[in-house]
Amino acid sequence: MPELTEKEREELERSLLELDRGGALLEAMSRQVALLNASLSELSLTMETIKKLREAPEGAEILTPIGSGSFVRAKLMPLEKVLTGVGAEVVVERTPEEALKLLEERSSEVGKAIQDLRAEMARLAQRMEALRPEVERLLSKAKEK
Repeated sequence: MPELTEKEREELERSLLELDRGGALLEAMSRQVALLNASLSELSLTMETIKKLREAPEGAEILTPIGSGSFVRAKLMPLEKVLTGVGAEVVVERTPEEALKLLEERSSEVGKAIQDLRAEMARLAQRMEALRPEVERLLSKAKEK
């Protein structure tokens, strides 16, 4: 009856641990991609809103969110400045064109981060798939005992 050698047992334990950690890491990376996709959608919506507001006539009635799914009616003034967040609850006043440029840059950065994460996820998944046959062989050998 075949039995696992000490070296095979250590290899099996190491591989199983690596598969377990890899699975957890893939799951965390997947959640990160989802968050980045949500951020990308928000950036896109914000850019589209700025573009539409630039085209809207002065005095046009709009709905302005005030929180908790509630809105107030407001009249649109000429869109001369946009307040954009720069972090730590600090905002900077910019022209609509400057704000759009900044948002496009952020959107590009988020898109690149998504691509990088997906590439890393593919590499990790490939590594995990490469480990599986050896783990299955060792598990099968251990069960023969």
